[in-house]
Amino acid sequence: MAPEGSYIIHNVFVGTKSETQSGLHIAFRREDGTWTQTKNMGEAINEKKPAMFAFVSYDGRHLFFTSDKVPYLPYSGKPLTYEEITQMFNSHQNGSGDIYWVDAKIMNQLRPEELK
Repeated sequence: MAPEGSYIIHNVFVGTKSETQSGLHIAFRREDGTWTQTKNMGEAINEKKPAMFAFVSYDGRHLFFTSDKVPYLPYSGKPLTYEEITQMFNSHQNGSGDIYWVDAKIMNQLRPEELK
């Protein structure tokens, strides 16, 4: 939740973790204290696999989150070598989960027009 209470980011899981409705969603607080409908934070965050565990940096400039993004591995028809498998599992986006960040301005881009 934003320190001043203007928005809340939460995880949504629908069915399996790979469904497009799953991932980080955001809702904004109206002046009357009610909340907007929750909104998927989009492909910049929930790309390929749903993102999880969001937090905003202390200065409010960055949104950090985790994801189990898995690289696209084209099937060549031949078995992978030990070296190829080792390189894949020791690389970024190996499916084991990483920490990512985006500019926190994304929250303003997702804010409904009525609240801008």
